[in-house]
Amino acid sequence: MARLLSAPVIANWRSVFEETVQVDYAHIPTGSFADVTDDDGITRRQAITTPTLSLGFQTEIGRGKGVQWVPVDDIDDVLSRLQFHSENGVNQVVENETWLSPAESIDKTICKTPALDGDGEPIEGKWDISFRVRMGKGSKACRIPEGDFKAFVAMLSDVIASVPDAIEQVEKLRAKEEAKAAALAAKAQAKFTKFNSGR
Repeated sequence: MARLLSAPVIANWRSVFEETVQVDYAHIPTGSFADVTDDDGITRRQAITTPTLSLGFQTEIGRGKGVQWVPVDDIDDVLSRLQFHSENGVNQVVENETWLSPAESIDKTICKTPALDGDGEPIEGKWDISFRVRMGKGSKACRIPEGDFKAFVAMLSDVIASVPDAIEQVEKLRAKEEAKAAALAAKAQAKFTKFNSGR
């Protein structure tokens, strides 16, 4: 994982974003599903995921909040859609459960929601912008105060310029870890072979 910014986490979206923005491999749903049977013989449908180099960020912390993972290949489309909504305003859109790209998910889920105070009560006349980069069960919304939405999009745009260097760091680290694991496996296999040949 390559952190792109660092700052202490406090209760505002800018600090949370700065603390959590990163590039790493994330398990991204492929849009396909498989029936999986557990040890008790219960079969359930499970989304198929694949490790994908992605940009991750959060704007909120706490229960029910999570990292928005955007595959590196989708970053330009996602930024384009967020810039569009930042410049043209946000209208409420009904959520849809069909498989969509991250940019399409933003278009389908972006909406104004009442801002909440520390007790979870709506603040009259205050709105947040909420969107998701992924659809389906377990996906988390990203919420930003309406007055800060343009600043959020500008900050995300600035961070995206750092992604190529972060990708290089992550891939070097992953290659190093894979080489180390392969060397350990070869060493273990050699010991096993030596042990078995001595019998």
